[in-house]
Amino acid sequence: MRGYFGIGAEEISKPMNLGALMRTAHAFGASFFFTINAHPKVREAYNSDTSRSLDHVPYYAWDSVEALLLPKGCALVGVELADDTVELPRFQDPQTAAYVLGREGGSLSLA
Repeated sequence: MRGYFGIGAEEISKPMNLGALMRTAHAFGASFFFTINAHPKVREAYNSDTSRSLDHVPYYAWDSVEALLLPKGCALVGVELADDTVELPRFQDPQTAAYVLGREGGSLSLA
């Protein structure tokens, strides 16, 4: 396998969604998972992770998009449904990427 990827979400407010993110990262072989501006209570809601992902995959909690610190050469890729996005069948995944999912009930920030 070449390259690596991480998966994260912006502004998670529900503990169960953090658990789903953690399990997804672990199940799909992510190198790391992360949150951006997650609700403070969510950051500590590890009991919603039934696969014990923290034993296998590092977790990074950033306070803002500006604070996001990715490895050199790692592309940040926004994932959401919008009229002006690249359709999934035409999208070319970068060799190293951090995929960020949009907010619960909203779009990704523009930062």
